Amino acid sequence: MTQRTRRISLVLTTGLLIALVLAALRGSYVMQALELKTLDFRFRALHDPARADTSVVIFDVDDLSLDLLRSAVGRWPWPRDVWAMVLQYASAAGARVVAFDITFPDPDLANPGADSAFAAAVASAGFVVHALSFQRVHDSAAVSRLARFREDTAALALLASRFSLPVESLPAGENAFELAQHPVRPVLAGARAAGSVNFTPDPVDGTARRVPLLYQFRGAVFPALGLAAALAADSARLLGCGRAPVWSQSALRLCDVAVPLDRGTMLVNWKGPYRDPARRRETYRIYPVAQILNSFEQLSRGETPEVPLEALRGKVVFVGASGAGLFEARANPFGPAEPGVLIHATVTDNLLRGDFLTRASPPANLAALLLTSLLAAAAVALLSSAAAAGAAGLGIAAAYL
Repeated sequence: MTQRTRRISLVLTTGLLIALVLAALRGSYVMQALELKTLDFRFRALHDPARADTSVVIFDVDDLSLDLLRSAVGRWPWPRDVWAMVLQYASAAGARVVAFDITFPDPDLANPGADSAFAAAVASAGFVVHALSFQRVHDSAAVSRLARFREDTAALALLASRFSLPVESLPAGENAFELAQHPVRPVLAGARAAGSVNFTPDPVDGTARRVPLLYQFRGAVFPALGLAAALAADSARLLGCGRAPVWSQSALRLCDVAVPLDRGTMLVNWKGPYRDPARRRETYRIYPVAQILNSFEQLSRGETPEVPLEALRGKVVFVGASGAGLFEARANPFGPAEPGVLIHATVTDNLLRGDFLTRASPPANLAALLLTSLLAAAAVALLSSAAAAGAAGLGIAAAYL
């Protein structure tokens, strides 16, 4: 056997051994965590807010709004006629959808007139998407009976009849829940749609990277808030064919749009953080709620509003909160405590633009694995310097990751 033949044999044997080791480690917790962290790094390094859908905007209950409005409307939670004014301004501007990442589960006993004004504004607008929150019962049967006793059965019937989706092929029990938190019935009744705001962190490290698009509740199927907003904003493209959505582990088909799923959930294609201090910009245009209310007052007085009506025309508006103590911090690739409304806005962005993430196919993964293994083996076998071989091996490993 010639020296060249021996070297080729060494490269192939070493490469095969490396490939077998990598294949064995591929499903391990360490490798999965490493893959997810490299995905996060790619989002941080390569994200470009200029690629975000400019039709998606956010009305933010931020610290500035809380401070400015405290003397006028009181402390949080605000009377619901505040939200009536927000909806009236969005309507006057010609917004396409207003989706609330804020729940209204109880009547406003201190201001019943405010509840009525909000309900009337929701019905008049005709474009409101409300938030639902589903829960599983892990406690005793007595707790379950008590929770069911307090339910508004008429509101639940309304949910099932007006806001559920007829989905084909979704297995019974897939992402199923027993209890639901929903807006009070008068506020819910006038809505265009409703969607779940449940948070589904990645089990490896608790970071938001994927979202179930569908939730089952007592035999009915409901969309995630981001999907509900997209369906309301572009119903002709996503629902107008007359065919029911079809679910599988690998895709959700909405008419001619196939949304790729990863083991039943959608991988979020992040466009950027809630705010990017380094670049002094926002991924989605953020308007403090105080600014919207001031614009409403200015318009009512016949003045030029601070937020021009044209700025909101045709927009999909998410109403969320970033004020201290008002939101549950959600970890995403850009930070450990981002407002959850960013998840819903990004999902809607992905759906409206058809800008999805998919996993590489098994053949592509196998090819990458074998190529990396052979290159690493060649570096070890063909480079005479141990330092050079080690550096080459590390470089190849980094490229593979």
